[in-house]
Amino acid sequence: MPKEEATNRASGLELITSSMTAIGERRYRDALTSLDEGISKQLASSNEVNAAEFLNRLKTVLAYLDSRLSEDFGEQWETQPYEEDQTQIRCSFCGERKSEERKIIAGPGVFICNECIIRCAAALEKH
Repeated sequence: MPKEEATNRASGLELITSSMTAIGERRYRDALTSLDEGISKQLASSNEVNAAEFLNRLKTVLAYLDSRLSEDFGEQWETQPYEEDQTQIRCSFCGERKSEERKIIAGPGVFICNECIIRCAAALEKH
């Protein structure tokens, strides 16, 4: 096992590595699924993760995802396929619809709202 992979596994951050790999291969749904499942497992485990380090790496993943989506779908990727029918946009995590108060980040067929991001960050800070 390579040293970086062993370090990530020991620190509970292998979900970041698998997400980055999926993004690099333009498997965006897999990347988001990996993050979702990894965060759920991490929250359920007794292993401690350095919250600041995790959030820093998560910011890197999000920046990389944004960059790749922009390459593939143009600068307005977050609105392109869904611009016509905004009523169908719902957060993939909580199921709530997009509104003036609830902002949504979109990927190909996957969405996450600002409130779920805040809940995730708060849960990670507790660990």
